[in-house]
Amino acid sequence: MSDETITDDYLSHLQALCDAATPGEWRTLYGGMEGDNYAVIGSRSDVRPVCRIDPQDYRQGNVHAIVVAHNALPQLIAEVRRLRGAILSFGNGNDFDWKVLGRIDELETENARLRGE
Repeated sequence: MSDETITDDYLSHLQALCDAATPGEWRTLYGGMEGDNYAVIGSRSDVRPVCRIDPQDYRQGNVHAIVVAHNALPQLIAEVRRLRGAILSFGNGNDFDWKVLGRIDELETENARLRGE
């Protein structure tokens, strides 16, 4: 996993991809003689498939990952934006030290030690 910060431009890019995709919650359906000869990703609100993936092109885990990512990404984008807004409300966001968030427990312990608690 990358340590790079997700920029606002990148979040906007991801949102644009979500907006351009078939709307609504997606689901996975399997079909064929054995029930898993192909996978169809479809919207719950539209009977037409979003895409069909033939056996030589899919693994069930990949199909599930695509569906889950489509369904979760808008909510994750909104949560990142919400959390950034909450942090910025504490003061000037440009001066906020993001690394402090990962050290809160350590800093609270040190604070208690210095207070003699």
